Amino acid sequence: MRISGLGICFGLLLLSQSYGLSQNLQLDSIENSLIIILASSAKLGTELTNLQTTSAEQKQRIDSLLSELGILRTRLEVSGTLLSKYKQRVEELKGIIRELETRLSQLSESYERTVKPLQEALEIAEKELRVQKIKTVVWSIIAGVLGVGMGLGLSVIF
Repeated sequence: MRISGLGICFGLLLLSQSYGLSQNLQLDSIENSLIIILASSAKLGTELTNLQTTSAEQKQRIDSLLSELGILRTRLEVSGTLLSKYKQRVEELKGIIRELETRLSQLSESYERTVKPLQEALEIAEKELRVQKIKTVVWSIIAGVLGVGMGLGLSVIF
């Protein structure tokens, strides 16, 4: 814009000289050219101010984004550390589970070795107890029959 304003100024100056315009017209022409230059300068100043404001806002936004990136990087590093700790803890827990499975398998085998014979012995003892109960009942009946028979036999004798 400055070039066009200056171009107009010089153009008018040359025109005024080539056509022999009066000094007054030359001054008016120069004054008009200066007004155009001042207006262009003011417009450029406003545009520069707007550009500086926009640049400052963009700089603040860039700084803000950089800050957010820093925060995200920190969170990611913390998450990675926590994830590593969680993985380590999971592996520890898996080891504990394997240990417990081994112990429980051993206990199950021990139970089978110890309790099965005891259960079999208990079943045998229960069968023998039933047989003994039956024998006791049979002997009681026999004793009762004999007792009744003897009692009747004695009562007949006396």
